[in-house]
Amino acid sequence: MKKLIFVVSLCFGFSAQALTWEEAEYLSKLSKSLEQAKTIADRASLSADDGRVQFKYKALKKDLTEMQTIISAHLNKPLQPRTIAELTLSYSDVKPKED
Repeated sequence: MKKLIFVVSLCFGFSAQALTWEEAEYLSKLSKSLEQAKTIADRASLSADDGRVQFKYKALKKDLTEMQTIISAHLNKPLQPRTIAELTLSYSDVKPKED
């Protein structure tokens, strides 16, 4: 009976584990990549012109930061529920034609 309880507790213990080492490593790499993406977005915004079609760099950076926050929260407290801010996901803005 004690062996059965031990086996059952092991099964539940492993299923309740929030992160594997490998998953945490990939999420950490993803977070670093998002930081690099923000730097690239900054550089791109500096070379953008005021043309008719504009890219919303501010919205992109906000979304990248939110994704980083979510990943960090999951890495630090994987079992804690969290709310996620709505992402923009649309980054093009077209100005009306000037007559």
